[in-house]
Amino acid sequence: MPASLGNWLRGRNLAQGIFAGVQFLLLGLLVHLLMPGTTFKALALPLCAFPFGLLVMLGSGNLLSARYPRRYHFTLARRDRPVGASFIWSLLVLGTCALVTLALAGIAGARPLALWLALSVLPLLGVAVYKILLPVALRWTLAEKESIIEAVARPGN
Repeated sequence: MPASLGNWLRGRNLAQGIFAGVQFLLLGLLVHLLMPGTTFKALALPLCAFPFGLLVMLGSGNLLSARYPRRYHFTLARRDRPVGASFIWSLLVLGTCALVTLALAGIAGARPLALWLALSVLPLLGVAVYKILLPVALRWTLAEKESIIEAVARPGN
């Protein structure tokens, strides 16, 4: 029996999130090794902003996958270009995440405790956005099930 659509979306997001998280941790390790004087205060912004941005992008990615389905090719000879509208929406979501993060950092100012308090809201906000977008993505995917199957199964896609 196949997994439910909700479990499938959460599993796909979990795999993508783990992959992105490992990349983030390796990048953080590289920054720490190449710049040994890096303070914990300097890491506040990426440590809080990354989970926020990741969760918002995973939630919006579920919506974009339902709206703009693409066939995955298992060959290196053919690469799919992203749908233009999907690419624009992704850039807008990333820009919005950056603006929210910078606004919170700007409100906190240079005070370390205020910065940590302001930025600590970001991961919680990311979880809230993801939990709001997941049911919407489920509804969109179920509503567009036939067109998604047609777009993914089409040989020339």
